[in-house]
Amino acid sequence: MTDEITESDGSASDKEDKPESSSDFKRFATAAAAIISILIGIQALTGWNPLKVLVNPSPPAPPPSPPNFWIETQDWAGPCDSGCLVRATFRNVGGDGSAIATFVVRSSTSDLAECSTVLPRTVRGGIVEASCTAYSSTLANYRGALFLYVSTRR
Repeated sequence: MTDEITESDGSASDKEDKPESSSDFKRFATAAAAIISILIGIQALTGWNPLKVLVNPSPPAPPPSPPNFWIETQDWAGPCDSGCLVRATFRNVGGDGSAIATFVVRSSTSDLAECSTVLPRTVRGGIVEASCTAYSSTLANYRGALFLYVSTRR
């Protein structure tokens, strides 16, 4: 058995024999170790942990709250022979947005008429007024005490 010594002329065939992936991995590992060392050094000098931000970022901000309209005042213009003009003032105690207001004219035993209208987009704390005309033949012929019920929905 004899050992054979070969010379390399630096040609492409010589480079094919060496696995490139292991040298790429070594460069990557060296760079990663250097970055981690720098981040650990920042923490040692300042007390701030940059890895915590990368590994455990702050949770996203919660979504804005939906609008929530409270009824400030409600009123109607009677008599209701040709329909009741109903109106109300609403305060938005929720997030910015709009809603639908429903007005129901009631007797002591049943709903006689209703109407709905859209409350325009209102900022938190804002006040908006809305009105519509509630009509039905039952209401036009009713002679008795009437009650107004107002509600909102998104």
